[in-house]
Amino acid sequence: MWLPLLIALGTLLLADASHAQACNPAYTEFCLIEPTGADGQDVAPYCFLPTLGRGQYETNYAVTGMLDGECHSFVTYLRFQLPGDLLEPGETVTQATLLLPYLFSFTFGGTPTPPPHPPVTIRLHRVMTSWTEDAVTWVDRPSFDTAPAAEVTGVTHYGIKEFDVTDLVRSWAHGTQSNYGFVVTSPNDRTLGFYSFEAPVSTAQKAALLIQAGAGDPPAVPMMPAWIAALLVLGVATLLAIRMPRSRDR
Repeated sequence: MWLPLLIALGTLLLADASHAQACNPAYTEFCLIEPTGADGQDVAPYCFLPTLGRGQYETNYAVTGMLDGECHSFVTYLRFQLPGDLLEPGETVTQATLLLPYLFSFTFGGTPTPPPHPPVTIRLHRVMTSWTEDAVTWVDRPSFDTAPAAEVTGVTHYGIKEFDVTDLVRSWAHGTQSNYGFVVTSPNDRTLGFYSFEAPVSTAQKAALLIQAGAGDPPAVPMMPAWIAALLVLGVATLLAIRMPRSRDR
């Protein structure tokens, strides 16, 4: 019973590891992950066309938009697979920064004010479920934590925006949380534009993840609530009782 399950789990882990992204070898004091279209995962589903798959599009967006009573919102999903050798024994992630180049924009139903434009906010959230870019649509998009993991406010100009994601990346590196990536959102009605990993532009114009490692302890593993632990114990005991051969009188 357990052997097929272990084999399936091992296959899944190996398949996931095969997509791990390497650090840019030009840097030795930190790890800079710059995915290409072949190994990066990013997609921006569109509310107005809820079944449209945009996994191979060259542009991503973040906006909360309405026009004539119809939804025109975008969110952008980004996933970086951490290298397996990111941390040496006794190390942890001491700093992690998402670098997100905001490079173009527009508004629905009007001509946008060129930068400096009215201030907007860009938010970053932790994605809660697994996904692949070609399978994501607005009606079939991964859930994410509504509380932002990081945000940048008062954005009025184009340029690279930096998000401190140290705690989240540290948990991924030590395996205390599953790495399903980030989602980029904005509560504003000005569309914020980013190039995707598929775009034929320089890596400096695409999202990247900067990670620094150093001596330190791994994050604490979240404690399981007592009631869940009790249910698990009860479930295991019940399963063993069902499967245990009944003794026979001799």
